[in-house]
Amino acid sequence: MSISTTPVNQSTGNGTSALSVTIPAANSGNVLIAVVAIVALHSIAYVVSGLTCTNVVWTYVTRTAGLLDLEIWYGIVSGGNSGTTVSFSLSGATSHTAANITEWSGVLISSPVDNSNKTSGSGTTPTVPTMSTNFGNDLVIVVESHANSTAPSATPNGFTPMTSAASGTSL
Repeated sequence: MSISTTPVNQSTGNGTSALSVTIPAANSGNVLIAVVAIVALHSIAYVVSGLTCTNVVWTYVTRTAGLLDLEIWYGIVSGGNSGTTVSFSLSGATSHTAANITEWSGVLISSPVDNSNKTSGSGTTPTVPTMSTNFGNDLVIVVESHANSTAPSATPNGFTPMTSAASGTSL
């Protein structure tokens, strides 16, 4: 089985002090990718401390720290189809949160992440950091967010944009 080139399903959600996203039940053996943007209420960076969803085991991948926190998590669906609500546990008061959750088939669940890299900047044209993958048909997830709900003006070459989630921040 090869990895899908488009997500099986995609859902978005946003909120302020709490965040839950309703998703279609994901198939057992598939992988969920959750990307989240958090705008801190004060000068202290807040983060996601965990995710929950029935029959999904979540693993943290990477984040950018700061008043605008971007995080990537993946969840392996096993023991039956997933539940239909993904709940994010946030570490404190936030002003805005937004999340995008995608379901993917064909992901190597024994080792779903083989590399990660990050960069930060300003403006509305995303810059993708250099990264090498270990396999020819890897799925690469790029996350971009703007604290003022400004949508990016360009998509990096070779990438397909996902549905934006916005609530004082765009993702």
